[in-house]
Amino acid sequence: PVLELQKTETPTAAPVVKLRTLTIKTDRDFSQMVEEEMIVFRAILEGVENRNITTEVQWQVVGNIGRFNSPGVFSARLGEAVAELGESFGSIVATWKDPVTGETFLAKTPIFKVKAKINLDFEQRG
Repeated sequence: PVLELQKTETPTAAPVVKLRTLTIKTDRDFSQMVEEEMIVFRAILEGVENRNITTEVQWQVVGNIGRFNSPGVFSARLGEAVAELGESFGSIVATWKDPVTGETFLAKTPIFKVKAKINLDFEQRG
């Protein structure tokens, strides 16, 4: 009789990679905003578990389109340099540094437009 030997391999565990990304989310369309409109942005650290880190990120407005009143709460307002043009473009950037690993994450919105608010309530005098 012929005796066959089979080699058995013990599977090696693949290294666990924790892929994480920072994402900016909102519940409404903000592609065209008008001055004085407000929008709430949320910063979500996505990975093994999704975590809302809105109050932990640094929020930055790129362009003369408004400012943050508090973490994640953006108020549209044209800057003086662009107000007479009636509109301007910009985006929102969120950055977060992991306090454990030191890794920095960045997320940004697409470029969007903010239009001047036009007051059509003209006083009528005769």
